[in-house]
Amino acid sequence: MSDGYLFVPLPDHVNRRIRRDEAVFDRQVAEALSGVATIEFFCEQPIHIGSGFKRMVGPRVVRGAVRIRDGLGIPGSSVKGMLRSRYEAITYSCTDAPKDKVWDVRSSTGLKKARFRPGTLALDALKTCSFREPKMCPACALFGRMSQRSRVTVTDFYTPVQGEFALFDLPEQFGPNIHHVGKAKIIGDEHSRDRSSSQLFEVSELKGRKFALGQGRRVENAKPQPVEVIPAGTILQGQIRFMNVTPMELGGMLSAIGKTPASKLKIGAGKCYGLGRMSLRTMSFALRGQTASPQGDQEQAWRAAFETEQSDRFPDGEETLVRIHQGAC
Repeated sequence: MSDGYLFVPLPDHVNRRIRRDEAVFDRQVAEALSGVATIEFFCEQPIHIGSGFKRMVGPRVVRGAVRIRDGLGIPGSSVKGMLRSRYEAITYSCTDAPKDKVWDVRSSTGLKKARFRPGTLALDALKTCSFREPKMCPACALFGRMSQRSRVTVTDFYTPVQGEFALFDLPEQFGPNIHHVGKAKIIGDEHSRDRSSSQLFEVSELKGRKFALGQGRRVENAKPQPVEVIPAGTILQGQIRFMNVTPMELGGMLSAIGKTPASKLKIGAGKCYGLGRMSLRTMSFALRGQTASPQGDQEQAWRAAFETEQSDRFPDGEETLVRIHQGAC
């Protein structure tokens, strides 16, 4: 039984550039593309996107799901967040850093505290692109940051066929302990006068970005919580709208959406408890200024542009992510 997650390695640097000429909205950039991608997702597992509210279903208190058009669906913000996290993992992009503090942990050793070793969080990938600086990484340039509008908009995804939410007993969930996200060791001595550092895990090196993987172990005696879920087998429709996106970026988007190379997608709560897996069913493009829809050879050209991009594409990250999100993830 796995922990329910694996890690995509962090790059050794972030490709922040001052000039990303495509990241503008006042004009159409030469060779950049604008248009709409119409998409269908197939829910291979039940999916729960929480609404933050609870409701009574018979005698049970149930965690409610978000409703789109008063029915089954996934908010566009959730899909966009999933796409951004995958795009960050396959490019030399920044990501949010964990907080540098002393954490409470659960451990069979009896130790209750953990912290990061000084300097552990000084990685370039953990320094988010600041709005005070003109430089941007690939993900911030495409999906936006403070003071930089996103060139990608995602609509809500819904099913045109009327359906009902199902119920799923989701075990109590816990995030990975700090000493599970990197190399850790016990420091200090139980007889030390400095009790703040006497029984600690100290993490000296991070493993990378966490992604859910299949069926994780359940915490002993964890209490199940009934949740509303979109049933497996549901087809959801929506759109991704984009402006001034380069062929290279579109090639990266094909990877992030799970088309080329093919991989599964994981979204929502309970991703390591049999929830959240979906796959791309169909994807078609309508580009501004083109009467005919792009054919397979054009998509192959976008993919080739991404594969040959040396400065933005992070090959190790993409290979690891695709390997994690295969089969029964």
